[in-house]
Amino acid sequence: FCVVGEKHLIPEQFTTMYESVVASGSARIVEDEDERRQALRLIVEKYASRHVEEGLKAIERSLHRTAVIAIKVHTLTGKSKQY
Repeated sequence: FCVVGEKHLIPEQFTTMYESVVASGSARIVEDEDERRQALRLIVEKYASRHVEEGLKAIERSLHRTAVIAIKVHTLTGKSKQY
């Protein structure tokens, strides 16, 4: 998979500033309910840290219909172009 971070066009120089990471590995569907709940909790804590209580309630409401995929990364490469 690939993740692209900050990017910024520089039209007057006909180029782009960017940063990206490409990873490969093996993926598995997480079947264990407690493991899925913990993974979703970590996501809430990272991206909605001011709303953890509401996030935990949302997890409980949606856990039965939410898939979680664990990825074991085997290789990871990154690059960037900065000015």
